Amino acid sequence: MRVCLNRGWLLFVGLCAGASVAAADARFDAVDASVDALVAEHRLGGAVLVLAQDGVVVHQRAYGGYALDTRVPIASASKWLSAALIARLVDQGRMRWDDPISTYMADAPADKRAITLRQLFSLTSGIPGGDLVGGAGCLSDRDIAFETCARQILDLPLTAAPGTVFDYGGNSMQVAGYLAERATGQRWAELFRRELATPLGLADTAYSFVPSVDAANPRIAGGVFSTAGDYMKLLLMWRAHGKAGTQRLLDSATISDMDRDHTVGTRVLSTPLPGGGYGLGHWIERKDANGHAMLIASRGAFGFTPWIDLRRDIAGVLLVFGDNSTLGDDATALIDQVATVLDKDTRTVPFADFGGIWWRPQESGSGFTLVQRADHQLTSTFYTFDDAGQPLWLVFSGGQWLSSTRWRGTLYRTRYAGSGALSNGVDPTQISAEAFGEIQFDFADAQRGQLTLLFPQSTRTLAIERFPF
Repeated sequence: MRVCLNRGWLLFVGLCAGASVAAADARFDAVDASVDALVAEHRLGGAVLVLAQDGVVVHQRAYGGYALDTRVPIASASKWLSAALIARLVDQGRMRWDDPISTYMADAPADKRAITLRQLFSLTSGIPGGDLVGGAGCLSDRDIAFETCARQILDLPLTAAPGTVFDYGGNSMQVAGYLAERATGQRWAELFRRELATPLGLADTAYSFVPSVDAANPRIAGGVFSTAGDYMKLLLMWRAHGKAGTQRLLDSATISDMDRDHTVGTRVLSTPLPGGGYGLGHWIERKDANGHAMLIASRGAFGFTPWIDLRRDIAGVLLVFGDNSTLGDDATALIDQVATVLDKDTRTVPFADFGGIWWRPQESGSGFTLVQRADHQLTSTFYTFDDAGQPLWLVFSGGQWLSSTRWRGTLYRTRYAGSGALSNGVDPTQISAEAFGEIQFDFADAQRGQLTLLFPQSTRTLAIERFPF
């Protein structure tokens, strides 16, 4: 393996010759031609493209002087990785998205104490953004103490009341990273390796050029070096609603929450993507008519572009090192081109993963567990009581999505004709199921919806919500 030099920086590690991998599928010939043209037009050293659909890598190729394992600084694409690490801590109960800064820093400036972790990572905290204007000088100082940098940022005057503005940049995320160290008693790099890099197998991803050397002040929103293959592992976990193989790293409800546009109702102070929304750590680049995310991405200043087309179930990583101010339009055109190649009917693809426990709070003691499979099919067990007040278990499966928000299927009541099932085991031949009615879900978002029960003699509609854990 040789070290590739570019622009006088020691940045790219990988094979510098014979790097291209022949395309295995002629569908991608035009895509490859587009990437070759992008490399030539912008005079890049090379590129890497990795594409996956339905959780399987369908195309990967290196172009120009790059290899599949070429490693580059990914700039703001770091935000997605950092948000995933914070989400791990949230799911473990070690932090909460709506915790104020004062939970971890009681001596923070008075006007900053009520800012929440959610606002820090959705860039709506009122702290100057920093990537376009107002950047804290300490962000580029890897040797300064992490706490010192966080406190310097917290000393900056607020641009507006927390939660009222969107101001793009890394200042607030730097504070959030330091809060994670306060919450756990562990250094950021140690947390990243244990909670994300090791479970996902990110062997070539770190918050420093040399993976074995941890920066005292890691740049949370822009300091990661990675490869296209490593970053794809994050995207595959994300599109699988938090699962990496058989291991669950994030709760599906957490993913859905992070994919929600958190900038709705705020005033934009600075943004590199006019018209785009922002979730927790990544852009909501396109939404459907109901405001649900369709395309999410986290583009870096040097052109590194990871994205997920949620409806077509496409994940992609374009690895380049250039200037995103000139590469951005070409990257967008490439995303659209890939969507055309891997297009499929998305009208009945659900906009989120609705798996979890759902209930109507006013009817505590009754509820149902939803499971959404990889093919989007819903199955469930529904615990309630019959009209005589006796416990009643219903199940449903085999229905279908009528739209991206509506699912409908048949309810079945199961009965057991045997005896001693709990103590001696269940005899499958003694189980019977009879149609009991129909059930329909209309989801407003990943947390709320409407349930309609259709029985031969009556119909009932009630508001439901995901049970909070």
